[in-house]
Amino acid sequence: ILCTSQGLEAQGGADGLLRAPGLALTPAGRARRGASMEALLLLGFTPRLPQAVAELTGKLHGRSA
Repeated sequence: ILCTSQGLEAQGGADGLLRAPGLALTPAGRARRGASMEALLLLGFTPRLPQAVAELTGKLHGRSA
């Protein structure tokens, strides 16, 4: 489950996010596998795009960025 840090905070963290209808029933929800990134970094195609790709790759592969 990938979301923005701001969206995750607005939902009350991971527990709040998993209260969304059906989300806890997905394989990622059951395994509590998720990642969040700052909204402008995740969604903005700016000169920081290489940084965003590296950070997201690390999160998806279980490494710190």
